[in-house]
Amino acid sequence: MMAHAIVGPGFVLDDWFLVRNATFDGALGVVGPDLRAARPGSLLTYVLVFGIDPRSPWASLIAQGAIFLCAVVLVQLVLQRVLGPRLAMAITTLWVLLPSHLSVETWPSAVVATASLVLLAGGVLVLLQRPTHPVWLGLACLLLAASCLTYEASIVPASAAFVLAPWWTAGRLQWRTIAAGAATLGAVALWQVLNWHSVKSVQRDLAAYDQVLQAHFGWGIVSYGWVASCFLVIGLAGVVTAAVRLTFPSFRGLGGYPERLVIGGAAVVVAGSISFSLYFYAPVGAGDRVNYVSSIGGAAVWVGIAWMLQRFWRPLGLLLLVALVAAGVWTRWDRTALWATAKSDADRILEEVQRTDPACDVVTLGPAPIQRQNVAAFLDQSNVDAAVQIALGRREVAGVITFSEAQFLKAPAECRVDIRPLSKLEPDVVVAPT
Repeated sequence: MMAHAIVGPGFVLDDWFLVRNATFDGALGVVGPDLRAARPGSLLTYVLVFGIDPRSPWASLIAQGAIFLCAVVLVQLVLQRVLGPRLAMAITTLWVLLPSHLSVETWPSAVVATASLVLLAGGVLVLLQRPTHPVWLGLACLLLAASCLTYEASIVPASAAFVLAPWWTAGRLQWRTIAAGAATLGAVALWQVLNWHSVKSVQRDLAAYDQVLQAHFGWGIVSYGWVASCFLVIGLAGVVTAAVRLTFPSFRGLGGYPERLVIGGAAVVVAGSISFSLYFYAPVGAGDRVNYVSSIGGAAVWVGIAWMLQRFWRPLGLLLLVALVAAGVWTRWDRTALWATAKSDADRILEEVQRTDPACDVVTLGPAPIQRQNVAAFLDQSNVDAAVQIALGRREVAGVITFSEAQFLKAPAECRVDIRPLSKLEPDVVVAPT
């Protein structure tokens, strides 16, 4: 979060929708009734981040940073309870440093994922204490239900928590806890189905899900071509080696705690990402919010692989982690700069919007959105409409973004803004309408 404070906070993409609502409708109007029903926990989260001072990016950054810090502390406590202090600290530190989940730190709209993680980690921590005591079990059910109702992708790791956390504590399955979890999450799932938000259209395309490997072992953590490929090979080789050593009888003598950590981390990667399998976002830029849980598993895999390498030569594991952190932190800084550029672009564009003819009922931005590594100032109708209303201080004005030169030129000259000279992002993709 410090890097984001240094380069400066700001608003982009869906932030404008939330800023507009909080500005014109008050803090409790920050989300509409559809989203409030689909994700009840989002209301409190967005009130904290956007409702206190809607027009101040600094207020949003401070609130978002506080929620992320809570997540870090709770994740550390959970890992410490399961793995001990040294391993827990190594995994948490690596998770914080790697840029596989950067949007939940720098993009205020993604804060619901972090809030969901806070509640998820809190629920797991309770289950690791006294999972069968009625009061503690009730608290765990409340926290894990709230996690899923803040960001629905938590339902798979929450389900696993009701089974595995008490098992870890007591050494056997706790059927009372499993039954309570099934009832709780069954009710949550029913609520989500009955209140499904229209924006969550399932693509039914599993092809993109293979990017989960890149997200945690390749270009999701390191941007640079052959370096990312090397880390991907090392990561996949480590997971396969650990699986072979733990699965096949002839290799079981070679397997131990490091291999179990690798496989356990890989299981967290799957549990944290499987909910996105039918609408998997490219896990970079605004899309890397899909890694809000799975990135913890990715960090655990890397620590486990480094531990495995120490068997061959003690400094080898440390060298791997040092190289990974160095490349990851460099990538983190580059991507932080991208977010900062997009936020500055948005400010310049809205300054130009304020210079359009006051008689315009519709202000058009174009000729097309400018996006790099899944980061942009504006991308679709909802965020442009809201941003234009904020810039002009009028709810009745509309904002539009076009996707071609011809479409852009159809708008009156006095009511359109060419974003090309105002943007410092270098586009790496041609954006099509969504």
